[in-house]
Amino acid sequence: LDLLPASAFAEGFGLQTPMLSGQLKVPRYYSYSAAALRVVRELLPQQMPMTAAMREELQTADSVEAVYRLFGHEFWVITPCQSLCKPGRVMEGTRLTIMEKEPSGFEFTIRTPGTPSRWRMFEEELEWCWSRLLPVLREIADKGAASSAAAAHPLDDALSCRACDLAFCWFFFWVTFGPLTRGSAATGYAILFAVLRAAGWRVRPLTAEGGGIPAGVQLDWEAILRDSAPAFVEFARASVYPLLERDSCDAGGWGARLGKAVRSVGDALKALRGVSE
Repeated sequence: LDLLPASAFAEGFGLQTPMLSGQLKVPRYYSYSAAALRVVRELLPQQMPMTAAMREELQTADSVEAVYRLFGHEFWVITPCQSLCKPGRVMEGTRLTIMEKEPSGFEFTIRTPGTPSRWRMFEEELEWCWSRLLPVLREIADKGAASSAAAAHPLDDALSCRACDLAFCWFFFWVTFGPLTRGSAATGYAILFAVLRAAGWRVRPLTAEGGGIPAGVQLDWEAILRDSAPAFVEFARASVYPLLERDSCDAGGWGARLGKAVRSVGDALKALRGVSE
């Protein structure tokens, strides 16, 4: 993206992820096609001209093909994304697109639009979340892990809850934004789990007795198909926070030492490579 000519970036570009491609049910994403189709059906009457008969038929259109046949041509709906830093602003989330694919079948995809105005708005949202998250993490580090060690759940400790809520808000805007050509979600996961560790929490390891995020649950898709960060945080509080456990490391202790030793990106790269100087 950094190498795009200014004129091409100004015109906008799109990144596409298929759930259904012809006869292929894409293994990684098809499990979310039913939820995505429900969003399409909810948004169609708001965003596409429809007759009374089409609206009535939409109520029973329970497949990609049935929804496509209502129009007979390619279409998309735009998921709304509510702003946190500027209440009342509604940004373009993602485009849920349905089109026919030769020789048979349909394409059901999410398309992430890339335009200068959208980049500016999402940059503001990410900065808003991050600027509020850092002071909370510093306070947790200053107090040390012992200050809230008795809390068995993030919701039991106000400071931990605030950190986790802001981390999931940041993740919501990051994956909805989708700024990277590849790996936006993976990068977002890495940052999310790093922030949770910094706040003194981690997802319980998967064992025979349970733990871990349930199979089939993808947090990026859960975020993309919701219209606001608070709605995603509500989901996370019910489905992810119960999976968190106290991290055994002393976030305040090692965090302070690490901050003194690693003062630049170069220092961080050396540390990751195991280089000592």
